[in-house]
Formats: sequence, C-alpha cells, structure tokens
Amino acid sequence: MLDSSEDLVSVVIPAYNAAAFIERAVDSVLTQSYRSREVLVVNDGSTDRTGEVLARYGSAIRVIDQPNGGLSSARNRGIREARGEFVALLDADDRWLPEKLERQVQAMVADPGIGFCSTRALVETPEGVPAGEWGCPKIEGSVLRTL
Repeated sequence: MLDSSEDLVSVVIPAYNAAAFIERAVDSVLTQSYRSREVLVVNDGSTDRTGEVLARYGSAIRVIDQPNGGLSSARNRGIREARGEFVALLDADDRWLPEKLERQVQAMVADPGIGFCSTRALVETPEGVPAGEWGCPKIEGSVLRTL
C-alpha cells in the first residue's frame, strides 16, 4: 500500500432521492483498501429519506445539504468543498470494488503527467445480476478535446 499521508482523495457523491441505494455507494468507499480519503455526499435537495440514511454515518462522511440544483451542480459543489490532492467521482447508485482507489492513486502518483483516469465498469441490474461491462475508451491526444 502507498504511503497515503500526502495523497488524500476526496470522494464526491451527489445524491438526489437516493435513500434506496446510497448506503451501497458509501459503504463501498468506506471499505476501500486505500484509507487516505474523505467522503463528501452532496444531498441535492432530496425529498425522500436520503438525509436520514446519511446521518447514520456520523463523522465517517461529510454531508453537504443544498437545494436541488441537479447532478452537475451537486458534483461541482462537492469538488469546491474537497480538500484532497485527488478528486474521485462516484454516482449514488454505483459502487466500487475494494482496491479501486488504491490502484488509481498508484497510477497517478507513478506518472504525475496523468491528469485524469477512469476504469472499466461492471453493469448490474437493480437486483445485482451481471448485465455486461462498459470499457474505457482509449484516448489518443488531448483528453480535454475528447471529453
């Protein structure tokens, strides 16, 4: 494992009416092998029990409440509040495998010229049944232009 004392990762999770699945996302971050991380969940004006579910985590996460402004607004708010060297984005209805952050930080620390990285994704139905895989496209040239 890396010496993570300097490489804090800010994990930003925008959440709108995510009570049914936010625990799975947050738990997947809290169980990462890479421990130098902060978890910021932006509760984007939820009208369901999202806030109540998030309150159960206490100081393990930082909840940022805001009026509903949409996904981009919530992500941008989380990024503005982030304190980490790196920012990782996770949707409220997704989850990570346990070594995801460790592997990505290792890659980015090994090559400081890397400004952005992503991973493949395993797609599942709401019941957890495998439904395929999304592979990252290989980007040649400018990442900014491609994005």
